[in-house]
Amino acid sequence: MQETGVKVSWLGRSPHALLSLPNVQRGDHGSSYTCLVTAAGRTLNTRYTLRVAYGPSNEHLTLGPADLITNGSHSLSLTCNATYVYPTPDYLWSGITCDNGTADNVCVFTPDPTTDDLNDVTCTAVGSYGDGMYWQNLQSASKTIQLNVLYPPAQKPVIQQQTTEPQFLQIGDNLTCTVAGGKPLVDSVHFYCTNPDLPDKEDARSASSVSSSVTVKTVAGITDTHMTCYCNATWGTKAEYYTLCCLLQTET
Repeated sequence: MQETGVKVSWLGRSPHALLSLPNVQRGDHGSSYTCLVTAAGRTLNTRYTLRVAYGPSNEHLTLGPADLITNGSHSLSLTCNATYVYPTPDYLWSGITCDNGTADNVCVFTPDPTTDDLNDVTCTAVGSYGDGMYWQNLQSASKTIQLNVLYPPAQKPVIQQQTTEPQFLQIGDNLTCTVAGGKPLVDSVHFYCTNPDLPDKEDARSASSVSSSVTVKTVAGITDTHMTCYCNATWGTKAEYYTLCCLLQTET
């Protein structure tokens, strides 16, 4: 209210004490307004900052990453982030168990390939406003992603003997090393034998495994009847997550 001998105005906005702000938009958030009070030849000013409560909205909500690489023991995190929103919203998670609770925008968890792969995870951001004593929900936004969990094989390579004699390998018999499972499958299987040196053949791939084989043969000058075979594989997605190997010692 205007008092006698006192002039109240808004700097650059209004010559009157009452400042009207029609059609307030999100973009007005953070705007400054300076109130001037002039009396007895002195002017005092006070600056006010406009806070506009708005959002969140689906188009300004991100959630990820959807692709996760795990060995089943390391913790990973999903991040849900609402932008173009005020005040900071609360976050709720569903379809996942967060090790750090479900009220934060970052969900820390340990993916289980057997249960989390292709699982739908939803993050909901809930906006609210109030005066510190009474809060009211403004609106909410949700984002859902389907997890694509990449993981190495769970078991070590398996060497199988394809022989007509159960106790000994014969010339022409085959040994096959197979690595099963994983998403994706291993890139390659490395299988070789020594004494004599037997290089592996081209890998054979199926929908669920990758195999490599060697064929027993004679080599001039080799008199030892014990042969050692070694097999491992490369999981190119993250090589250090698969270091299992298989060793076979047999007689020829």
